[in-house]
Amino acid sequence: IYSKPIYKGTPQIVDCPKASKNKRTLERRQNASPSDMFTVNFTCSISNKTLCNQVKGVFVAAGEFVTATLDLKTPIIVNAQFLDFCQEEGDCGTQDVILGAARPTMMIPNQDSDGKTRLYAQALYKQLDLPEQDIQMGSSDITAMFNSNMNYFFNGDPLPMQEDQVDMLYVVIHELTHGLGF
Repeated sequence: IYSKPIYKGTPQIVDCPKASKNKRTLERRQNASPSDMFTVNFTCSISNKTLCNQVKGVFVAAGEFVTATLDLKTPIIVNAQFLDFCQEEGDCGTQDVILGAARPTMMIPNQDSDGKTRLYAQALYKQLDLPEQDIQMGSSDITAMFNSNMNYFFNGDPLPMQEDQVDMLYVVIHELTHGLGF
């Protein structure tokens, strides 16, 4: 399990407890609509609610891109945070500026048809549509954190993107791709 994706090499190894065999089937049936195939549990811990709403809108747009690109069989669930990396994570004054980070929340081992066991990002493992297995999935598929201390550009901003700005949609899609295991 990766609880903080900005810190590489800090996974927590856990045994995957057994789950009800009906859980994955039920999850698939309950969320059959293509518009519900990407869910973001968004937490914004800064006081600027306008900026929080803009970022949340970017996640909706990014989810639409992912849904339109991939043949999803089971919803992808993202836990996303928008926070002050300096204040909340102590990541202040370093030369390496972190815009954001995302990782698969869990990596799940699966023995493939060639007999080799491979680790799959949970979001992709769920899409394999394997015969029912009794593996307990994590509560989310992707864990993501984004730094509020940046000058982001949002689609619809009144001016063209400036040299010191970073396109928030580009950053979110880039990081979600990491969260999918790429």
